[in-house]
Amino acid sequence: MLLILAFAMASLFLAGCWGEPKSDSPAKEPAKSMAEKRSLDPVSTPIYAGEDAKAKIQTAVILKAIQAFQEAEGRHPASLQELVQKQYLPSLPKEPVGYRFSYDPQSGAFDTVLKAE
Repeated sequence: MLLILAFAMASLFLAGCWGEPKSDSPAKEPAKSMAEKRSLDPVSTPIYAGEDAKAKIQTAVILKAIQAFQEAEGRHPASLQELVQKQYLPSLPKEPVGYRFSYDPQSGAFDTVLKAE
């Protein structure tokens, strides 16, 4: 069994080594978004899929807290930290890997967006 596993791993390694040799002058490729890069990496794709799901859940939780704050206080929170101070959230969630929180206190708009590369 171990021999079969070693053979399979060696085959995969060698298959990845074949191809055209790299030239000294790198060709210009169009820039890829983080989401596109993620979809090409079979190792980290499941990890980022979990982070994507976490980002959606955290966005929904924070949006509900902002909505509850607006209804009770009659205004938008000055910051996300105010949601914690006034106990609309127990704590501010940690930003998911590869994302950042974006909040506009003037409009009350909130979203979890991909970090710039």
